[in-house]
Amino acid sequence: MIKPDLQFAQFKRVLDYYSADPSFRKKMHEDAVHTLSELGFDSLDADDCLKGIEAFLRGRGFSSWGNPYLDRYIEWEKEVLESTERNFGTDRFRNPEISRYLTVSMNRCRTESMLLRMHSNARLFPIAIELGVGCRCRCPFCAFEAGEWKENFEYTPENAALWRDILRVLLRDLGPVAKEGTAYFATEPFDNPDYEKFLSDYEEIFGGIPQTTTALADRNPERTRRFIEWVGKERLMSEERIRFSVRTLNQFKRIISEFSPEELEFIELIANNPESVNMYSDSGRAAKKPAERFALNSEQESGMKTCDGGNDTKMRKVTAKYSVCCISGLLVNMVNKTMMFIEPELPCEEFPKGYRILEERAFSDADDFSVNMNELYAKYAIASLPKDDPVCINRYVRVRFTDRFVELTGPGAGYRIKRNVYTEEGIRMFEKGAGFREIVRKTGLPDEWEQAFYESMNELYFRGFIRIMYP
Repeated sequence: MIKPDLQFAQFKRVLDYYSADPSFRKKMHEDAVHTLSELGFDSLDADDCLKGIEAFLRGRGFSSWGNPYLDRYIEWEKEVLESTERNFGTDRFRNPEISRYLTVSMNRCRTESMLLRMHSNARLFPIAIELGVGCRCRCPFCAFEAGEWKENFEYTPENAALWRDILRVLLRDLGPVAKEGTAYFATEPFDNPDYEKFLSDYEEIFGGIPQTTTALADRNPERTRRFIEWVGKERLMSEERIRFSVRTLNQFKRIISEFSPEELEFIELIANNPESVNMYSDSGRAAKKPAERFALNSEQESGMKTCDGGNDTKMRKVTAKYSVCCISGLLVNMVNKTMMFIEPELPCEEFPKGYRILEERAFSDADDFSVNMNELYAKYAIASLPKDDPVCINRYVRVRFTDRFVELTGPGAGYRIKRNVYTEEGIRMFEKGAGFREIVRKTGLPDEWEQAFYESMNELYFRGFIRIMYP
């Protein structure tokens, strides 16, 4: 297991600075040795820092880059990923079909987006639970365009009893994997003063807690510090995640002034301020902002040079076509006592917030919650190609027929199958929308070929090239 290390903590602080602050980027490229000395990081090697930062921002996966600082960062990321893989193992689901469904949904998202294809650690959670209505942060880049804060789900005796009963239902019906959900969605965790109490119940029932992402790390530093200490550095090194969403450069400066590099060694800072090197999802509020809102001025651009001195124009603040929705399953609101079954979608006019709502239901108590949850999963968590329901070619997939193959290509993935009269006709029917048995009947497929044909089409469904048609 990775151990706390002062140099690693300092390098991560430098990396966070570089990601968020254009003036720091400029200073690093003008005189890295002096800039590190100003921070009190004289033991860090300036050249290794710059090379590690450049490699990290260019995203070269989990291979060894031979950089002492970055290799340690990758080691931490690997431990978190391995823990996530274990927690999402089939044995963590009461119904293995739901496990396969999440893989199908993730494969589709990666087929539709190269950005997601490049993020091997991205996962879809089976559930998210909102402990309030609305959000006080009003982030200008909010992908879900969260509404104004209205009400919290308070930790009263009655609410606590319902909450604990629902957590037990999730453990019983969904399995230990339900711990991998989140207790927020279009809400801010720290808007609810009882958030830690709700997570304490999570820990008691599941033996662990879901990840937390907050945009209010600096509002009450002592509360944030207590929360970090409660989770504990040992768990943050391997299995649990706390993330700070940084909304403005001033907020970033407040956070790093308040918390030492050692305190934030295993806390992920997501630089969402307009000056950062990161991109926004082209959804929600970010999609409604004019393009110049995210443009960098000449002074900011001058600090964004590669280590060989060239300009890195790819690091502009732009919006990108990808969904930040990490739920493929239930979205529960405890205040309204509602549940929706949702799936990620690429942001577009039809799905401006980057997800599709398939159905919404209300529940009254834990038993009612259980009935509705299981019915929704049975109805929508389709793990294999249905034989009667209509399916279609993914709208983002291009089909090409060659002499020998049928080639399907999406923005993030490609696949091909052997071309014959049946696969060709089947794919052409899928382009218009058809059910599997309908295709079998209309093509006159011989009985002895039906199973092989189904397996071939099911592979396309599993990989996200064809999908269920919804009204």
